[in-house]
Amino acid sequence: MNKFIFSILFFFGAAPAAFAYTDTEVYPFGGSINYLTDQGVVQGYEDGTFRPENIINRAEFLKIVMGAVSTEEPTGSFCFSDVAEEWFAPYVCTAKDMGIVSGYPDGTFLPANPVNLVEVLKIVVNAFDVPTITPLGEEWYSVFLETAATLNFIPEPLDYYAEPAARGEVAEIMWRVMEDVQTQSSTTLEEFKGSACTEFHPETYPDIDLQRVADTWLSWTNSARAAAGLHAYTTNEQLERTAFIWSDFSRDRGYMDHKRIGQTAYYDYYMIEDWFADLGVTFVNNSGVTFTENIGHGPYSCNDTECTDELIAAIEYTWDYFIGEVNSSYRPHYNSIMNAYFNEIGFGIVVTDDEYYFTVHYATALASTPPPFCD
Repeated sequence: MNKFIFSILFFFGAAPAAFAYTDTEVYPFGGSINYLTDQGVVQGYEDGTFRPENIINRAEFLKIVMGAVSTEEPTGSFCFSDVAEEWFAPYVCTAKDMGIVSGYPDGTFLPANPVNLVEVLKIVVNAFDVPTITPLGEEWYSVFLETAATLNFIPEPLDYYAEPAARGEVAEIMWRVMEDVQTQSSTTLEEFKGSACTEFHPETYPDIDLQRVADTWLSWTNSARAAAGLHAYTTNEQLERTAFIWSDFSRDRGYMDHKRIGQTAYYDYYMIEDWFADLGVTFVNNSGVTFTENIGHGPYSCNDTECTDELIAAIEYTWDYFIGEVNSSYRPHYNSIMNAYFNEIGFGIVVTDDEYYFTVHYATALASTPPPFCD
């Protein structure tokens, strides 16, 4: 498949005189959105907005791609177990027939899932026949990520492989690939490597002491363990990093669960283990025990200038639920807290105006396997 050559020239780095939408004039990738609009590839909403910061799902993204690569009307239905005759079925099924997408091993496509960065890159590289390089990494996405980073196709501030993509970011990537633009400011391959190797700095809030929140969770946990005659947990910075990354990802997509990209079971140990490994974290196996993950999500509000106590009070409801499983036949959270083989813990929390999302990672100990790409 050849790249399309468009008759409308787009001046690199220059914004058009008039913007197609009311909310893209000051958006950094407004020019790319105009470009795709001019090509008839994207359109906005009835209120005149494009909503460039909204996360885009897999079906929506594939509709955009197929509108760019083919002028023929897409056809097809029932090409995946979860793709029947919905509005997006022709786009998904045509893309499958063209070898642009293949779905997941269980036969699903998961059209409503947010599309993440490496999924975007895989689809556009395949759809537009971008020549690929021989990758350094061994993950399935390495060839797409490394090719796109080398060609400056990944706009800043995208710098995490599983980061959900927004509508405006997708437009920028599409423009760069379609016009082979390699001169714009981009996230480098070294910056992607560094995300698994450098010191981690969690998000901060002017009205919340996150360290006190994490210390409080640790105090609750260790008090419960002491009462049961168990040794205390110690905080691990790498587990704090992974816990925050999952909380931040969940906050961005708007819901909290254990499912990584492509995961169908609610808690798939091996996929979560691979997710950790992609972040450079592996675990010591002690009698078949390595790690586990607890998550929490709930309402939060504060009208004061200092909101740490309010956040602690909010997450205490989740703590009480976890520890209250002691008398239940199904008690995964309680068992995580009380597991005698676990020694290290990481707590990561993010908040919105009215919600909190937190993750707790428990582990035996971290193994010495270096992170991907790290020297």
